[in-house]
Amino acid sequence: LIDEQWGFVHIGRGCTFKCTFCINSIHKDPTVRLRSVDRVIEEIKYICKKKNLILIEDTCESLGSKYKNKFLGTFGDFGTFSFYYSHQITSGEGGMIVCHNDLDYEILLSLRSHGWSRYLKKQNYYEKKYRNLDPRFIFINSGFNVRPTEIQAAIAMNQFRRLDKVKKLKQTNRKKIINTIKNHKKWDNQLTFINTFVYALIYILCMAGWYYFKD
Repeated sequence: LIDEQWGFVHIGRGCTFKCTFCINSIHKDPTVRLRSVDRVIEEIKYICKKKNLILIEDTCESLGSKYKNKFLGTFGDFGTFSFYYSHQITSGEGGMIVCHNDLDYEILLSLRSHGWSRYLKKQNYYEKKYRNLDPRFIFINSGFNVRPTEIQAAIAMNQFRRLDKVKKLKQTNRKKIINTIKNHKKWDNQLTFINTFVYALIYILCMAGWYYFKD
């Protein structure tokens, strides 16, 4: 599970993979910090393919970010995004999962709604197969009730139209923050600024060093 906002790979204890992108020993710490996830995503993909692993990208706060002109969240088998109120766009709560094929999409569609067969391409198939069941309540999988409300969906759709504008604003704010820090009399290259329009990390670093930088 890759978290591309903070640069983590989440690996279970006992993992025996010898990955060149790991800084800390994966045998000592199940949470392995990467120097830069985007730069090693291709190596991670290779390892997952070789080991027959499913690659899930946790891109909850990286909506709109790209690596080699390819959106983060589309390198793995699945990509997850959050629409929490403090993220790039919001629907109040909830989020989005992306995948690459119809089979995975159908599974996700069923999982988000109790495991129902409703709205699936094979809905008619299941209705014929289980004629003795009410077609409105045929459960073919385990599932959850994580469907967005109509209000949430409407808000999210409108927010998507504003995504490019939001990205530009965040880039502008990021540059202002970096310039302010670099122009400070106590600046001595203490930080390395990542190349992304997500500036929350910079903000946290600034807050952590507030007493150092303040006059």
